[in-house]
Amino acid sequence: MSYMNYIKVWRNGKRVREHIKIVEKALEHELPRFAQIHHRDGNGRNNKSNNLIICENQKYHKLIEIREKAYRETGDPNKRQCNYCKKWDMTSNLDTSSRWNGHKSGRSSWFRHRKCYREFERNRYHTRKESK
Repeated sequence: MSYMNYIKVWRNGKRVREHIKIVEKALEHELPRFAQIHHRDGNGRNNKSNNLIICENQKYHKLIEIREKAYRETGDPNKRQCNYCKKWDMTSNLDTSSRWNGHKSGRSSWFRHRKCYREFERNRYHTRKESK
């Protein structure tokens, strides 16, 4: 979600995102340092209290978003998408690997069918071989 979608308001002479102000008012104290706010409907401008979820950190926030996407797409929040064929499947049928994603969050998980990964590697090998 883009930061530009958020509504900003003034608090103590500073501009802050409205959803943070709303949550902190409900909690009666500031959010913990790494906490993030998740908008259930994905709309960063909908700051109704029943649309806001406090996440302890970015990792938990990402997990909620992944599970919501899986539920929207498949009806099952436990399914994950193969990064190669883009089909949804149970995690028991997928291999997982982690890779550096270049963001401050560090690592991200990839899910893939073994068959899809083998096919990808085979094609990559032949492409390299043909280009030499």
